[in-house]
Amino acid sequence: MAFDHRAYVHESDKAALNALKSIPGFKQLVKGFMKIFSERQYRIVNLSSHIRISEKQFPQYYEMLPPICEKLGIEVPDLYLELNDNPNALTAGDEKPFIVMTSGLINKLPEELLPTVLAHECGHIACHHQLYSTMGRIVLSGASSAASAFLPFGSILTIPMQVAFYYWMRCSEFSADRAAVLCDGTADKMSTVCMYFAGYDNRIPMEPNKEEFMKQAQEYREIINNNGWDKTLEFMYMANNSHPLTAVRALECEEWAQTERCKNLLAGVPVVKKNPVPWYKDPELKEKNKEIAAQTIKICKEGCYTVNGKTISLPVCDFSATEIYTPEAGVYFVAKGIADYRKENMCRITVTTEDSLQAAHLYEKPFVMNFANAVHPGGGFLEGAPAQEESLCRNSTLYMSLTSKTAEPMYRFNKSGTKPMASDYMLLSPNVCVFRNEEGCAIANHFMVSVLTVPAPNRKKEAAEIDPGAIEETMKRRIRIMLHIAMQKGYQNLILGAWGCGAFGNDPTEVSEYFRSILIDEGYGACFSNICFAIYGPEDSPNYVAFAEKFGKEI
Repeated sequence: MAFDHRAYVHESDKAALNALKSIPGFKQLVKGFMKIFSERQYRIVNLSSHIRISEKQFPQYYEMLPPICEKLGIEVPDLYLELNDNPNALTAGDEKPFIVMTSGLINKLPEELLPTVLAHECGHIACHHQLYSTMGRIVLSGASSAASAFLPFGSILTIPMQVAFYYWMRCSEFSADRAAVLCDGTADKMSTVCMYFAGYDNRIPMEPNKEEFMKQAQEYREIINNNGWDKTLEFMYMANNSHPLTAVRALECEEWAQTERCKNLLAGVPVVKKNPVPWYKDPELKEKNKEIAAQTIKICKEGCYTVNGKTISLPVCDFSATEIYTPEAGVYFVAKGIADYRKENMCRITVTTEDSLQAAHLYEKPFVMNFANAVHPGGGFLEGAPAQEESLCRNSTLYMSLTSKTAEPMYRFNKSGTKPMASDYMLLSPNVCVFRNEEGCAIANHFMVSVLTVPAPNRKKEAAEIDPGAIEETMKRRIRIMLHIAMQKGYQNLILGAWGCGAFGNDPTEVSEYFRSILIDEGYGACFSNICFAIYGPEDSPNYVAFAEKFGKEI
């Protein structure tokens, strides 16, 4: 069984990335980069200027990859050899990552250490570093050159953002090092690799002394930790470095290998989650969510909230604004067809483990699907339930729209009991301000999304006895109506997900196939620019697995 990257990602890696994302302008930077970034350019350079390593080209190096990828649970990436005396290896790309290693690396390292370097690079892929690391490599190099004048995000890349970007890149190396330790089963090889990069050369007739190398790393750590000025000097020296100091990396690997978590992972012992009980059996989580819900309602009424002692005002707009779509309107939309909206190419379709609002943050004018309760606005929002609709309401102003007078007819009709699968009523909330992150913490840089509330048949309750064929017909019809509303309103970036596959008991394999058949077979996907399926949770969850199998990472 493959190692789950969440079990070994370095603590500073996640914290540094969250800090980077919170810096004003980072969202605009990502958008600017995604507009110009093309993996096709990388592919052209690699195919034309480097040697692609394969079963027939330097097979002794290619054969090192599959066992590593199996352990880390990733697909085997393309591997290239570059003529370069500088010993180095790098991972780049996004949807189809690849690894480049230099001839200098092969010349410097003994062959038995090359799998460790490749495991480190594969660790970046397993930890999903490659998009941001590729962006950092391109953007940061452009910021320090004449190219910055021509980049669309040159003015956005502030000094604090540059420093934060470099810091995250250094922290991400620790996570990749841990992956290499897990692949080797010991820290010895990764520590030795660090010694080679620190100064050792295989032409030196004496073997390096790892114990002495660890002592100097420990001495360095003590000096930095015990003196504020030395810490300042370290910051000044490291501020524009993308990699941490080699001795520190070696010490981190040795210490990681001695932890109970590392030993348990190597022994195949599952890592115990912090919250192993379901939410409804965890009164602490339920009470925390109820408290956040009360705070959210207060923030919506007062129009402001506090972050780090600073008062942040919500945008001036009508958060209760709601547009209601009747079942009759849905019939009209679907009958109209999609010919007027179709473009030449299929949209970019991705599957992510982020929650809906996290995923929406990266897109312009995002359109978010709310997996709604048909009869209660916000579902169990006030009671502390953790599902997708409740999370949307806790972290944004959505609840104000769902409880507006305009929205009442939908809930009143569905409460009538005449429709065991509820109805095709839908609500569009065009002005939803998101002011919390996925952990429920207030953020300084709020952002706007539009949300479409779409109830699914509840197969654990009202729709439990309904014929499966009728369920399928209903869900496909509602998906089409939802997409037509997005088309009519001009939305190009949609955040969808495992609709109805949680508390409502629908099968994710079936639901993912409904989406696939409509988006691909019926051509609805050609009416948009981006569709992201945000499947919050682990990559081995049934929901994520079902959608990843249908869509992969991109169509």
